[in-house]
Amino acid sequence: MAAAVVDGAGDAVELHYLKYLVLFPVLDVAARVFPNLLIAEERPRAAATFGVFRAIGMATGTLLPAALGGGVEHMAMGLTVFGLFEAVYMILVTAGLYRGCARGQADVGVGEMLAFAFPLGLTDIVNTLNAAVDRYLILFLMAATAFAEYRVGAWQLPVTAIAYTVGHVYMARFVTLVRAGAGGDVIELWRTAALKTSLIVVPISMIFIVGAEEFIRLAFTADYVAAAPVFALYMLVTMARVAPFGAVILATGQSNLLLRAAVFTLLSNLVISVPLALTLGFVGPALGTALAFVPTVALYCRYISISVGVPFTRTFPLLGWLKVVALAALAATPVYLLKSSMDLSDVLVLVFAAFTIVPL
Repeated sequence: MAAAVVDGAGDAVELHYLKYLVLFPVLDVAARVFPNLLIAEERPRAAATFGVFRAIGMATGTLLPAALGGGVEHMAMGLTVFGLFEAVYMILVTAGLYRGCARGQADVGVGEMLAFAFPLGLTDIVNTLNAAVDRYLILFLMAATAFAEYRVGAWQLPVTAIAYTVGHVYMARFVTLVRAGAGGDVIELWRTAALKTSLIVVPISMIFIVGAEEFIRLAFTADYVAAAPVFALYMLVTMARVAPFGAVILATGQSNLLLRAAVFTLLSNLVISVPLALTLGFVGPALGTALAFVPTVALYCRYISISVGVPFTRTFPLLGWLKVVALAALAATPVYLLKSSMDLSDVLVLVFAAFTIVPL
């Protein structure tokens, strides 16, 4: 494998760092489905705990080496070390779950399992590609330095895992209600969970939107402050990730709908992001990713409506979410005005934002 490739600006992009990361995907692959195993064994709390453990562990494995002065290779090795801990944890938990259990006959055929699992596997691949669309655009259209800055801005806080963790916790309940034909109850539970999650995710996201520049300087130094608009746009998307959009569909067993939604998400992201990258430059792909999230949510809600048999208007609690966003934006306004008119330290801005926005 070549040690470098040439980007859109003719600069060499080093690839040798990948050798430090190659083991992590192998170790981490089981972690993607492990929460589902815990939920199937009626241990939603353990699934939620594992989700939190994974989010914090991946963030720590990346940021701790950087905070200690390490380079890219040390950050990659940090992820790999976390992957080892993750693998050992899963082995121990699985051994405890099935200790003393006799072998039994499966009541689900291989064909049924493949029909359900194959679309999910393709969905994961498509979602991975979609998550990297904007970065690929920057890589091919701009210099390596711009790509490095963009990667910093596109870094996501672990708060994005909250909605997915909620989905893991409620999955068993969703399945039970679906089997009972109580689609309306599924949606009400899902809507309530989304609104409760909004009360956590929206204020936290707003803190980092109003304090994007300050956070980038503190976390990645002033050399990367150009990435602040990208980071703010990513936090805007995070603000909308308050519901596990695929959980209800998955509970109905219609994994093919998840694959359709993933393909639509990828295509809409490309259609919106490519023109914006060509016209707006550095910020274009991030803006495209944020804008593409709107039709994506609409399609997911449409499929949720179809899968459980409720009206489209009864799916995502848009009005309630907008109220939380409006309140958070109102609380963030004085923070923005104050930091614009006074020379405050980065830490003070973020602390002031936290104490102003979160209580409301």
